[in-house]
Amino acid sequence: RLLKYLLENEKNLDTISQKQIAIDLNVRAQSLSRVLKELKISELIDTKKGRIEILNKDMIMKELW
Repeated sequence: RLLKYLLENEKNLDTISQKQIAIDLNVRAQSLSRVLKELKISELIDTKKGRIEILNKDMIMKELW
């Protein structure tokens, strides 16, 4: 769900906080943080000051299929 959310909201990610994403996806902030960390380690995303940047859109799309 998170990957789909990130792609659908890619243009607004610089204005959406991680807290808001957790609320939108109805997940605990700690759970979201753990998944974001895994995605960052995989170099699919980067996080800075609580904001998310997609680094590898093609790989994210492959993960969805």
